[in-house]
Amino acid sequence: MKRIYISLQVHEMGEELVGLIGDPDRPEVEKNVDDLDTSWTAAQSAWANRQKSLDEALRKATRFQAELIKVRGRIHCVEGGCIHSLKISVSYLSHINGNAHKWT
Repeated sequence: MKRIYISLQVHEMGEELVGLIGDPDRPEVEKNVDDLDTSWTAAQSAWANRQKSLDEALRKATRFQAELIKVRGRIHCVEGGCIHSLKISVSYLSHINGNAHKWT
């Protein structure tokens, strides 16, 4: 919103200046105002493109962080509690396997 206000303010000041100067200088002042307007439009476009790029980078960084947290949780599970559960399961299966051999 502020960007639109600045653009309007520049145009109003340019029109005021054109009204105050003589006819010989008008084309140059109008050209300068037009050049400024063109530069302002280019700056706004660059700003919008940069904003899109930053939003996309933030979205990707957030997704990466979420995936990293998931991987970290899996690694923690493998390093800790899951191994204990696996040892219990292997022990139980070994016990069952040993009992099964007794019957054969």
